[in-house]
Amino acid sequence: RRARLLERLPAGSIAFLFGKASIGDNEKQDADFFYLTGVEEEGAVVVFDKTERRTKAAKDARGGDILFLKPRDPEAERWTGERDSAGEGTGQRIGFRYVLRTDSFAESLKDLALAAREIAHIGRIAPHDKPVPQEMKIARALALRIPGLTLSNHHTLIRDLRAVHTPYEIEQMRRAIAATYEGFKAAFQTARAGITEDALKNSVE
Repeated sequence: RRARLLERLPAGSIAFLFGKASIGDNEKQDADFFYLTGVEEEGAVVVFDKTERRTKAAKDARGGDILFLKPRDPEAERWTGERDSAGEGTGQRIGFRYVLRTDSFAESLKDLALAAREIAHIGRIAPHDKPVPQEMKIARALALRIPGLTLSNHHTLIRDLRAVHTPYEIEQMRRAIAATYEGFKAAFQTARAGITEDALKNSVE
């Protein structure tokens, strides 16, 4: 998915997308971010690099994606579970060549922007009465600081990619549909007068 996105980005550009800053109980990661990364951690960022410097050096299409994860917090991890260290091992496990911490994001993005001609905005477009998306704020701030750097609109790119499913994705959807059917069938077979909501829920699950 990330390789297909990189293919469609303009030559000489960079792009980036933020996951949710905070993910509460029973909440899920931003759908577009999860589609591209499979990462469920809050506060993560993915960067796509299609600059001339990257294009000349890369040996494969995956060389242009970088994942940034929040720094580890040993105190919090006593309760939430231990997180992996950043580095090649984590990158290989989740399909990224580079995995860094978000405390290096600003400096890393500045260096990438200095080698770029434009920033391709792949995030959502907000109405005028809603907050400006974080991706747009950062892109505009970099354009003010780096002469010649422009901002281009590609907000439909992820939507267009998600509209075309691979055979694997279609098979997974069919499995999900079959599981959903079995769940509803179990609910109808269990439902009767006086049954509790928990009992009905358990039959579906």
